[in-house]
Amino acid sequence: MQKKSKMKLQKYDGKEDLEEYLTHFELISERNNWGYKSRSLYLAAEVFRSELQTRVKGRNESIPELAQSIKKLTRKAYPSDNLDVTKTLALDYFIDAIPFKEIRIRLSEVSPKTVAEAENVAVRLDAVHIADRSRNCNVKTVGVETATNDLSTKIDEVIKKTDRVSNEVETLKSKETRSQ
Repeated sequence: MQKKSKMKLQKYDGKEDLEEYLTHFELISERNNWGYKSRSLYLAAEVFRSELQTRVKGRNESIPELAQSIKKLTRKAYPSDNLDVTKTLALDYFIDAIPFKEIRIRLSEVSPKTVAEAENVAVRLDAVHIADRSRNCNVKTVGVETATNDLSTKIDEVIKKTDRVSNEVETLKSKETRSQ
């Protein structure tokens, strides 16, 4: 008796028609004798992978919150993969989820090794980005002295926010360490 070879299912990238993908999924899962649990786990992972591919930082979402979300989704999307591979994927997805092109470029140039490193760099770059936007708004101020004072105030605010975000990052890291 000849043994059936396992067929591999392609990842769903969102470009293919969903009905066509699901039909193909059913055929492959039957051929490979996957049970209900295996089918469910595979489809759930595909949903998380699809979500990761389209994930972008929300308007009111902090960078540490984004990093946490990306790491969580990556663990769900790639549950059986090697930990190093999962961490590398999470890093790539995190950088892709940053909405500002300049920050994404700088992150790529810095070549962080972990999401935590990328997160710290992104927080600093975001603070500079906010300060720069504030400075550009202050250019319209009539008095140079007023603009300088406003800019100093904004920079102080950005520094305070950066400190708060850094504290948030540390808190999240310690929570993550305790939960593992």
